Amino acid sequence: MNARRWLTLGVALVLAAPSMVRAQEHPLQSEVVANAPIAAADTGKWPTTFHLGTNEFNLGFATIVIGAGFLQDYVSYNQDSASAAEFDLERQGYIRDSRFLFSGMLRTPRRIPWQLGLLYDTQKSQWLIRQTMVNIPAPGIWGQVHIGRFKEGISLNKITNGYDGFTQERPTITDVIPLFGDGIKWLGYVPKAHFLWSLGGYTNWLSKSESWQTYRSQVVARAVYVRLDKDSVGQLFHIGAAVHAGTPQNDT
Repeated sequence: MNARRWLTLGVALVLAAPSMVRAQEHPLQSEVVANAPIAAADTGKWPTTFHLGTNEFNLGFATIVIGAGFLQDYVSYNQDSASAAEFDLERQGYIRDSRFLFSGMLRTPRRIPWQLGLLYDTQKSQWLIRQTMVNIPAPGIWGQVHIGRFKEGISLNKITNGYDGFTQERPTITDVIPLFGDGIKWLGYVPKAHFLWSLGGYTNWLSKSESWQTYRSQVVARAVYVRLDKDSVGQLFHIGAAVHAGTPQNDT
């Protein structure tokens, strides 16, 4: 790879679109197809050019899309005299999330999407592998199989990434529910029945020392019935249920 290619790659890294933060989530098959990179269309031909788009490149064995995410939290207070007499509250700022995001397609007979997220922990001043995934299409079992480090899928609130929360923040009461883990997950969808599901198994083999890990192993299942009149308008009916069973990491 010549100097010009490396320069193009570097510029794309700096100018990567903020919308790529969605790559930290693991999309449904419909999203994978809708947002597929140029090489994703399984035409039997692999692209011959190196630069495929603004931040997409052909590495030969795979394509790579480069992105980045940054999330800054602020808090401020407006105290009355009674509150000020009890507490001295100061405005604060905190870098909640800063990461590089990589995704693309593997050059295999059946195109396989992959993802990687590298998080910089500003409090510990170190890089962490926050997410990994290969997404193997499995139409024979009505879905796809994810392998790597990703959201467990116990609830919609936990599946939604930190950049797209329902309100200001996830309720702290949900912190007892694990957010993600290392394992394998089967995602399925039967459109005619309006039914989708996920079933995953996870272990702490590679994450014993991670601050977010609280379980030695766990199994998570979720089933959802969802019906929408049309993609953009109409009535929506959504109901789901999930179960989590596992062994705590420290037996507590």
